[in-house]
Amino acid sequence: MRVSPALLSLVMISKHPINENGPDIYNWSKTHKCRPRNFITPESEQEIVHLLKQAHESGTKIRCMGSGLSPNGLGFSNDVLISMENMNKVLELDVVNKTVTVETGILVGDLLEVLHETGLTLQNLASINQQQIGGFIQVGAHGTGASIPPVEEQVLDMRLVTPALGVLDLSPIKNSECFQMAKCGLGALGVVTQVTLQCVSAHKLKQVTTVHDSDSLIASEPEHMNRLRENRHVRYMWVPHANKVVVVSSNMVEGVESTSPHPKGDTSAMVKLLNSEQNVSQMSVADLRDKLLHHNPLSTEYLKQVNTSEAAYWSSLDSSLVCDDSANILGFDCGGEQLVLEIVVPCGTLASPTGVDLKFMEKLLEQVDGFPSPSPIEQRWTCGSSASMSPAHSVHPEDKLYSWIGIIMYLPDDQQREAISAKFKEYVQVLENVSSHFEGVQVHWAKLEVPETPQELKSLKYKLAQHYPLEKFREYRDLLDPKRCLSNSFLESLFED
Repeated sequence: MRVSPALLSLVMISKHPINENGPDIYNWSKTHKCRPRNFITPESEQEIVHLLKQAHESGTKIRCMGSGLSPNGLGFSNDVLISMENMNKVLELDVVNKTVTVETGILVGDLLEVLHETGLTLQNLASINQQQIGGFIQVGAHGTGASIPPVEEQVLDMRLVTPALGVLDLSPIKNSECFQMAKCGLGALGVVTQVTLQCVSAHKLKQVTTVHDSDSLIASEPEHMNRLRENRHVRYMWVPHANKVVVVSSNMVEGVESTSPHPKGDTSAMVKLLNSEQNVSQMSVADLRDKLLHHNPLSTEYLKQVNTSEAAYWSSLDSSLVCDDSANILGFDCGGEQLVLEIVVPCGTLASPTGVDLKFMEKLLEQVDGFPSPSPIEQRWTCGSSASMSPAHSVHPEDKLYSWIGIIMYLPDDQQREAISAKFKEYVQVLENVSSHFEGVQVHWAKLEVPETPQELKSLKYKLAQHYPLEKFREYRDLLDPKRCLSNSFLESLFED
């Protein structure tokens, strides 16, 4: 009988010291790292059951990470770390009912390839597809589409392995309250080993890119709302200091050939500003932006030049059309290593919008006018989520409208990281100051950072308590993980007294 590495590690999890010479594990942007004293890659649910049972009995901390793509340290631990990378199978595919059951270590991109072969796909995607499905659903990933919910709403049922109660089958019928709590459970209630997802028929999208003056778009709320109602997906990329906003909208089409190759914009303004002897003609706009920012990322005057040159690139694509499979349209280049914070703003409903999404952007653009804010400030939309811990939670989620707004600063090289990180904290404060003028603003769980000062942490915990059912969340943690084996410094800071 073959014994897996995970079972061999069981006797070690409570005794093995931190390996000071072991490798550090970084997230994608290298903004967070951990050095776990034991890193385990289970190959079966039963191994996870044994791991969590032993952790419960010994009081050992054990955390489950995904692909390490979250900008914060939500999935990291210096204790025992589990990766689901070896549990990546498609277990069942029902073409008639358009559902798929998978192990949660499968990557979104790999699942999309399997689904495509059977004429299915996922209804919405985040900007990249290298997340593990488990991490994809646990932190509130969302994509864009004013009538489409965040991705955890695609979950029809799940299997949750808990330290205290073992394996639980959860669905809207079985343990429904726990199901809604665990759908976006931050990995704090158990390890999700399997999920069944609702899929949709594979389809093509026709994407239209247009470029507008920022002040004109803000002044045209009726047109803006019609755009959200009439298009399946809408994404805005605001270009600070250039008075431009790039609008990317798409709708389903049938019987149309894919655009091959996709249109390429004119990067000559960016190349001219770069003034490099290197051959940069084949670089993407994101790569060119990184190279430009390398020179002087914290100068507002220089950022105005960089953003203006990027706005010229987007203007060259004004009114361009692309038709392709939905997975190819919904993904896009986010640029290089970066610091990012994303907030969620309630905006009423599609039928009765409050206009807060554009009012928020108007105020934010005013506040960053003298700040070295790179492009873009990204804005997307979804309807609500029934998941209790979703930032877009609503009792009637299909009726609600939420806008997701993200600020960003890039990290073009290691030498400037410290200075850029300090400036990004100021950027975050600008965003928080704007947010204070609007009700119900929340932060995306995968991008929320634990504040550095006790007063800031106290203020954040108060805000979380006003929005989330934290008492009920604690009750389920007491039931499923009473010794807080699945916790880490992030969860302890936010949810423990």
